[in-house]
Amino acid sequence: MTGVTPRGRGAKWKEGRLALAESLTPTQALDRFEYKWRDRLGTVNLVGEYEVSPSVATTMLRAVGLVARRPTGLAKLRNYPACVAVSMATFASAHYRGGELWPAIFRHIGFEGSSETRAAMGTAFLTALEKLELPTIEDGTTYLGPISFHAVIPDYCLRDVLMLLQQRQELNPALDGQSFITWAEGQPTRLAHVDKPAARFLLRGGEFAVDLVDRLLDLLDALRSGVTDVENLVALSGAPKRLVKKAVELTADGALELLRPARIGSRTARSTSLEGPHLLLDVDRASVVLRLPQLAGLNDDPVRWNVLLDGVVTPTHPGNTSTGTGGTAFEEAVVARPVRAISAVFGGSQGFELDLVRSEAPLLAFDRSGHLLSGSAPLPGEDVWLLYPAIKGRPTSGGHILQPRVSLMGPIGWGGWALDQVPLDSVRNVEFDGHVRAIHHRGRPGVEAGEPLPGLLTRSGVHVVAERPAVTLPRLGSETSWHVEVRDAATGQFIASDDWTCAPRCPDEELVAYADPFDGRSQPIVGEFDILVRGPLGTRTSRRVAVAEGLTQRTSVHCRSFTPTGLTPVTVDWGSTTGLSVEPAKKEFRPDELRMPLTVRAGQASLSLVCEPNHLEICRVVDGEATEWSAAVLTVPSDRRGDLGILEVRMATGQALPPLTLIGESGLRQVLPPTGGAGSRQRFDLARIADTVRREKVARLQWTVGDEDTVLVSFRPDRLCSGAVVEDDVLRLTDFAGVPDAVAGVYQLMAPWRRPEVISIDEQGEARLPEELVVAGPLLVLVRLEDPWAPAPWPAWPHTGAAVEREGWPEPTSDAEASAIHYLAGLTRVPSDPAAYPYLWAAWERSYEISRHVAPRALAEDIRNRFSLDYKGAIESLRETGLSSSTALVMAMGVGLLSARPELTPSSLPVGWRRFAALAATADVQTIALPWDEITAVCGGLVEEVAAGSDGWGPDLGRFLYAPILNAKTPKELEDMWREARVVPAGLLDGDTRAAAAMSLFRVRGKASLKGLCRSGPALLEAGEKLLLDAGMTQSVGWLRARGNKDRSWDWEILPQVSAALAAMARLAARGDYRATRVTDQFASQWQALAREVPELVEIDIVIAEMLARAATDPYTRPARDLEENE
Repeated sequence: MTGVTPRGRGAKWKEGRLALAESLTPTQALDRFEYKWRDRLGTVNLVGEYEVSPSVATTMLRAVGLVARRPTGLAKLRNYPACVAVSMATFASAHYRGGELWPAIFRHIGFEGSSETRAAMGTAFLTALEKLELPTIEDGTTYLGPISFHAVIPDYCLRDVLMLLQQRQELNPALDGQSFITWAEGQPTRLAHVDKPAARFLLRGGEFAVDLVDRLLDLLDALRSGVTDVENLVALSGAPKRLVKKAVELTADGALELLRPARIGSRTARSTSLEGPHLLLDVDRASVVLRLPQLAGLNDDPVRWNVLLDGVVTPTHPGNTSTGTGGTAFEEAVVARPVRAISAVFGGSQGFELDLVRSEAPLLAFDRSGHLLSGSAPLPGEDVWLLYPAIKGRPTSGGHILQPRVSLMGPIGWGGWALDQVPLDSVRNVEFDGHVRAIHHRGRPGVEAGEPLPGLLTRSGVHVVAERPAVTLPRLGSETSWHVEVRDAATGQFIASDDWTCAPRCPDEELVAYADPFDGRSQPIVGEFDILVRGPLGTRTSRRVAVAEGLTQRTSVHCRSFTPTGLTPVTVDWGSTTGLSVEPAKKEFRPDELRMPLTVRAGQASLSLVCEPNHLEICRVVDGEATEWSAAVLTVPSDRRGDLGILEVRMATGQALPPLTLIGESGLRQVLPPTGGAGSRQRFDLARIADTVRREKVARLQWTVGDEDTVLVSFRPDRLCSGAVVEDDVLRLTDFAGVPDAVAGVYQLMAPWRRPEVISIDEQGEARLPEELVVAGPLLVLVRLEDPWAPAPWPAWPHTGAAVEREGWPEPTSDAEASAIHYLAGLTRVPSDPAAYPYLWAAWERSYEISRHVAPRALAEDIRNRFSLDYKGAIESLRETGLSSSTALVMAMGVGLLSARPELTPSSLPVGWRRFAALAATADVQTIALPWDEITAVCGGLVEEVAAGSDGWGPDLGRFLYAPILNAKTPKELEDMWREARVVPAGLLDGDTRAAAAMSLFRVRGKASLKGLCRSGPALLEAGEKLLLDAGMTQSVGWLRARGNKDRSWDWEILPQVSAALAAMARLAARGDYRATRVTDQFASQWQALAREVPELVEIDIVIAEMLARAATDPYTRPARDLEENE
């Protein structure tokens, strides 16, 4: 290897216990230590990594202070950057507490410091960082931030940090540094119990904070396993020795209780293929995905995850890397639209939380492996992927546009966003939309693994390379030690663990050195490995690699296309230049074969893989939900209402993809050009052919590549049968179309909350019912064609389906479910147990189909009456359902929940605000006790202004501004304006969100269901203003007036004011005003009609109305921030 040598663990440099003689002058004292300390600082990134005795540091700090008092002191201290930096950072790590650093400094060094001395010492510290080429942070403080940053975590903060890490591990057993920092950045109070210096480091420290958290997690794991020796703990974790000593002390004294994580308790297990939930930019599939582990490791029994994107339940699907020996080690949820918040829950616990797109800083960054680089923390000085809304310009640095190595359109569903791979090795920052992210250039190690073999992956989704990987080690200012370890990804066992010494950088040599992580192993490397490289803080690098050293692969077809029977046949041959054994050595893929397993062996080592040769893939995005990438013709119903969505196409060819052609049953042809993309990936807007498809009923969308026509999408009416019956426990479809790949989703009318049982239908239209359905009573059957390679999620409840009348009812799984089932079966009254309410919400939502066939005719009325007696239980039970916020909003109006003020349990409010903001807003809770972090996360910062009674939140936003101009625009122009307003997701009360909601209302202004509100609007406004003025709610009146146009040309211009008035009346009624209650009751059905058309606007107005009511009665006062000492 070049410029790097292995070394043993025994070579360690120790700081001697040196004391200064009283006869030394301050300058002589500084001279004694400067050279040695400066040399050692060349091997670290943060001063606090270099261990110096606090007593020595304090003595040196006195020398620094004495020099700083002189008139020429600052100039003199410029000659002693190491002494200044080490003494101040080390002192802060030992003595900084309670927001007081300067008083502690001068108390310990024995004289009273003036403001001039303080400024001189602080300026000298900043100058020292610059001279030593050490990083700093900007956090609004002049000196405290940089000093405490280099102190890392002060001693007195460590216990709180370690306890918080353990608490997060209980919720996320696979917690790592990146996921913890991402979580911590989401809301200010998540670090409320961690003192200021530690919180500052965690929130502002970027890759240094991520690295430290990983090392502290390793330290906790080692402590739990019984290791107490400080040197061993440092070697195992890589944590700074000072912190290790303090952790051992806290544990021995009983001050630190070692908690056991829920499932994974050892460092070995934490390092295995059980990666934690993480967001991934999958460039190959042009997708942003949330990858979720199966938390029993590689257990084939899947763990069910519940994923919410901005509070909306989103389906997940298994990873597509089954090797034939079981399922995959993960499942995924495609994030097919820009979202502000992501959460994933398993087993009743919160497993993952992430605040993603921030409207004030909408630039996302991902590393070369596709992992999210969280928040506004500094970026590494290397290639990164930048994802940003193109309408806001392009990322720049120093006023110059960053030139990308690769420029792509945004991932699927991210319309209006662009994706660039940008080198950051020669720029100081990245600027976008008024926000700046710094870049750290201290050098990071890397793992170079070569180009992957196309189509070969492991079970955990890792691409396979045929070359032995190499570790690159940056040359720093001094000789630097690096720790490199390799673990088996499946077992966590050590394969190799070595320490390497890297020579300092020299002008005539490369800036990096290379090391072989498998040094000394002559046989071919085969397996899946986790490679960890650890040096100074902020340089920790880990990468999972799958290696089959010397494996070769040849395919007869570069990229398979669609054929009438599947995919183009292809033959794949495997060989080896290193004597590997491959089973099988050759595979001829039939048209109906997409992927197959194979095993590579070298001696006792083996690697199970799945081969999926390159092929044409398509997916469809509708309303922010994406199908999986499919390797078969998509079948799309031509007779359904609604948007046909966006079609994404990928094909690994050497030429640009052609436009598509729609060919109708009548012979009509319509060309569909792409609306985005380039080269092998294109995007097509199916809305452009929607009218033609609905007229033709049967059509196909195809293209011509070379001499071949390839059908990508088949449109046909969504009716494969006319009905269904069950005879002798066999489901038979009547008038079945006789097509292959038909499946039936069988829903239970007596348990409409259950997911459907999916059964395959043979070509005679028959299928035997599973035992649980035989006794389940009446059924509802939805039949569709299924892509066998990428099954689409089934709807929670079908819009259409064939009812099958049968006796009986499903077997309950709990007492609460039993009470709901027995009620639907007509055996009992509507249950009053709140535990049954989630089932009642589902039954009510689907009451039309249920009442038609089996349940009591008064089903909806029964449930409404039940909920009207228990507002609290009704609202709190919603979080256990899969109802959307818009559906819940309309249903809640029918109960009167929006005119109520129930005493909701405080613990239910955070989730309530995330999913059902309008209903959570009804809580009868003191304003100061509301979960403001959650509320601002959902609504944006303006919600605090509204609740505080401020006028600066824009009450007029939401009215029909420039109505004549808007009225003259075509539907297509309005659609484009609406989409543009929604490119960057914003808080519920942010200006863009309210503008988009008003645009939604404008698009449906002529609907017959809203005519009544247009006619009665003036009278409603007059009555509403009077009642609000009588109640002293003058700001609510001002809001209603600001929402309207002074001179109305059309009656529909009053609709924004009507929406505000209805919301204000409901919240006034909730406070006991009987006249407002009568108004709300009078307009209940019309308000429901408005909510069905524009649920987001109605939800916004309810939240505003509630906050304005609070401003008049219990205004919000932002808690005073804990201020640190004046600098």
